[in-house]
Amino acid sequence: MRQRKSNIELLRIVLILFVIILHYMNASMGGALGHVQPGTLNYYLDHLIESLSIIAVNVFIIITGYFSYKKSSVKLSKAVNLFMVMLFWGLVLSFVSVSWLVPQTINLKAIKDIINASIFQWFVVVYIILYLLIPYLNKLIAQISRKEYQLLIIVNVIIFYIIGVISKVVIADSGYGIINFMTLYLVGAYIRKYHDTRVPLKYSIFTYLLVVLITTCGSFIAGRAWNYNTIFNLIGSIAFFEIFKSIPMGYNKIFNKLASFTFSVYLIGFFYF
Repeated sequence: MRQRKSNIELLRIVLILFVIILHYMNASMGGALGHVQPGTLNYYLDHLIESLSIIAVNVFIIITGYFSYKKSSVKLSKAVNLFMVMLFWGLVLSFVSVSWLVPQTINLKAIKDIINASIFQWFVVVYIILYLLIPYLNKLIAQISRKEYQLLIIVNVIIFYIIGVISKVVIADSGYGIINFMTLYLVGAYIRKYHDTRVPLKYSIFTYLLVVLITTCGSFIAGRAWNYNTIFNLIGSIAFFEIFKSIPMGYNKIFNKLASFTFSVYLIGFFYF
């Protein structure tokens, strides 16, 4: 078997670190952005760090499209396995935290809340839906022309990444739903099918940093600058993916092994914070 190159595996590792940062920064999870005082150095620094990391989830889905666009079928067992891993870590970590930190709060309502939190982890649920839709998305990709494919992405971007951010009449999930995931999948698949060339690294880095700067400035005006379905988040996600795709790297056993744990680390980070 041909060994998988490690540039994208390294990207997965960086992305999961970004996800942990996002969970720490989240006002209702880690709490950093909820406690920092406006106008202080930490306030501006936290907004910058959030803007640097916000592309993580989107890039994960782009990677999925990049590697999966030729699949004609998927394994139901894999979807079940993803669900069971989510359920396992959710139940174990939640019960351990409650038992050790506040054992007196354990009651039927607490147990019900723990089970609900373990079952309805948004990313895993939406990702499983996307995974099950992959064969149908790939049929569409295989049958439409390149021009039609480009038009499909452009229409999606206009409706859901521009109009959808300006007006919640179009979509109100801030990019956390299946529409954003399907669009990102299509973008990743398009890159692999039609644009799988090495973009000069300096252009990708410049684009990503420019988008980070724009997002940071926008975040001082409105929190929706950090929505997953903003046009700048989309551009930054593509640029960040291209940065690592352009890195010439062969097989690295350590990176590939560490990357295999990213899903479990994501779940641990989610329930920990």
